[in-house]
Amino acid sequence: MMCLFATASFTACNDYDTAAIGYDDVATDDDPSDDVDPPVIDNAWQLKSVSNNGQFDKKVFVYTDRLYNQMFSRALGWNGGDVLFSYELPDGNILWGARDSYFGVVDASTRARREDNKVVRTSMLLQTGDKGNPSAANLLDLNTMIQTSDPNAADYYVGAELCPSDKSTRRYYPTLANYHNGKINALFGYYGTTSAQLRYSTAHFEYTLDGTKLVEQSRNTSFNSVTETFDQSQYEDEDGYTYMYASALLNGISGVLVARVPNHNLTAEWEYYVLSTDGVWGWTKDMPSTKTTYDGPGAGAALRSNILADNGECQFPQVLKRDGWYYLFGQRQGDGNEVYIWRSKTPSGPFVDQKTLFVVPEAVEKLGNRYYDKLSRVVLHQSISRQGELVFSTTQQTTYNSLDNFTYPGSADFLRPYFYRVFNWQAIYE
Repeated sequence: MMCLFATASFTACNDYDTAAIGYDDVATDDDPSDDVDPPVIDNAWQLKSVSNNGQFDKKVFVYTDRLYNQMFSRALGWNGGDVLFSYELPDGNILWGARDSYFGVVDASTRARREDNKVVRTSMLLQTGDKGNPSAANLLDLNTMIQTSDPNAADYYVGAELCPSDKSTRRYYPTLANYHNGKINALFGYYGTTSAQLRYSTAHFEYTLDGTKLVEQSRNTSFNSVTETFDQSQYEDEDGYTYMYASALLNGISGVLVARVPNHNLTAEWEYYVLSTDGVWGWTKDMPSTKTTYDGPGAGAALRSNILADNGECQFPQVLKRDGWYYLFGQRQGDGNEVYIWRSKTPSGPFVDQKTLFVVPEAVEKLGNRYYDKLSRVVLHQSISRQGELVFSTTQQTTYNSLDNFTYPGSADFLRPYFYRVFNWQAIYE
């Protein structure tokens, strides 16, 4: 059994305590609709209404979550990164996974990253305590710190890679994780470091938690030859299968593909949902590849097997079930600010009735420059929902290689998650 403690993994000195920061308010509209009653919001939740100037349905209400934003405003250790997933463990604690993360020291008053922060490609965090009242002290680093004793020496509060690269031209990136047979099962994509970001395979790691220490139990770096991103997200259905989703450009159209494993076991043999040349949908062991040069058993299958019926634009698809419907959410292809929604009667589609769920604001609450250059990821986190509302995190980046990621006031609040809660979202289909 895992023994998880709701205590911090380090004691921060006063110089590094994160203080509450007063921001200039972004443009908001506290009464987005004249004829639809907004949800009843508890002031303790610290939600701020996001303006809706006709970008999405007036029955939908969107709020910035300042509590969760503040929890991720960290000053020591992990202080930013591209959050990929969250997963609620059996004891109620939440496992967070991220790639391309910053580790080191942040000035708590100016929110500036120190220049000696380092990028770590594979990282995880553990959220303990009350999910409804989060704090930075509840978000614990699971990466082993290289050294935490000398603030003036190299690698102070810099985390070691969970999965170090074994070749100079390749590296691992986390994709998703779940809890199975008493262990955390994590998948990592094995990628090249060139601009093409060619994926070579999928690796599998097993971990246990010893208090707040992540302990590797096994690894299989050649676990799966899958080179497509079928593990962008997962949905554990009541039918006993875990469904995994991937977005891909199919003949120039942004589509979604789906795979599954039985018994929620990520190490079981993967099956793929494909449309045969005879027009029949079915599950197969042959991976459908989007590569035009691929000539194996799955050649051409991906181009036929888009589960979005209307060929909508979708980046990072994610699924949940509510009231007999499966809903798929995805960001507009090309790092767009629009978040779309589809629905289906099965977890494998077809997903139909595409609508715009909401539009992510172009500015975030932070010191310094509030306008980001790129919205790189929108991720669903239903384990922290309070009353059935949707919860999304977004990751914003400045211009590539911009110094805004370091030294300037507010630099630590780019390339880190911000949170939004979406209420009354099912009314979009009324």
